[in-house]
Amino acid sequence: MNEAKIMQLFQNLSLTEDPRKYRDLIDAAMRKVREELRPGADENDSRLYHYAAACANLRFRRMIAAGNVTPTFAGTSADGRHASDPCAIAEQIMCSCRADAAPLLRDDAFVFLRTGGMRCD
Repeated sequence: MNEAKIMQLFQNLSLTEDPRKYRDLIDAAMRKVREELRPGADENDSRLYHYAAACANLRFRRMIAAGNVTPTFAGTSADGRHASDPCAIAEQIMCSCRADAAPLLRDDAFVFLRTGGMRCD
């Protein structure tokens, strides 16, 4: 994977001036994407770069949001999630990028089928 390209895409998504400060987030996102790859998938496909950058951006947005939590006097945090919430937008972008890269990624969803089996009376 091209780390420089992913860093550039992350910078565009996160709007940070210096994405090198968040190299750990980018490295973790690249590891995550590599772990999800299908055997024989092309690691240099640009869809994977976008997916990795979107994963790093989602973690970045969650990190910022965690620092901006406003607790209420009841001890719980106010739930301010709505369609324009930066975390919600970052999550939508990440899901869209994952859907684009889906042909290159493993599908770990389990499917349980009813086989008829034996009856135990």
